[in-house]
Amino acid sequence: MIYTQDFLSSFAPLCINERELRRDTTPPTRRKQWGLKVDARRSTQVHTVQLVIAFYRRRKARLEVSLDQPFPPERQPAPLINTIQQALEVKAYMTTNPQETCLSASKILKIHRKRIAKLLKIIDALPPDFIETAKGYTTRKALHKLSVNRLIRLTNNASPIGLDNLLSKEECLKV
Repeated sequence: MIYTQDFLSSFAPLCINERELRRDTTPPTRRKQWGLKVDARRSTQVHTVQLVIAFYRRRKARLEVSLDQPFPPERQPAPLINTIQQALEVKAYMTTNPQETCLSASKILKIHRKRIAKLLKIIDALPPDFIETAKGYTTRKALHKLSVNRLIRLTNNASPIGLDNLLSKEECLKV
């Protein structure tokens, strides 16, 4: 390989190995003039280097990989809330404190004021026998079927499924 002065001037200290020096046809005096030297650190032997890096992975919707930093702890699922029990608690609080509004009660009960209004509407519209049976439900499936928004739709009669249909399906909610 022949180096020209223009090519070599673009590199500051250029180091080449012995093989290239042997193949180079440039006279040795010329090489010294250009500042070429043999790098003793380079060799033709294969060197193996091992890097140890902390590797974290988890499988969610896709495989996630993190180097050097672990993932944050998994978020716990929201606790199960029985809407009927919560509505009964709100109703009991509002009857003992009739001067309270939904806004002032929301600060004490730590429930949003709109949810308090919905819970009061639900508890007034549902039949007492359904309330007695539904307040004992603890399974996730049953509590999902008795969410605030579903019960509001049922009490407004805006749902294709009526309250009568839900009452007839109580057996599947007890599971």
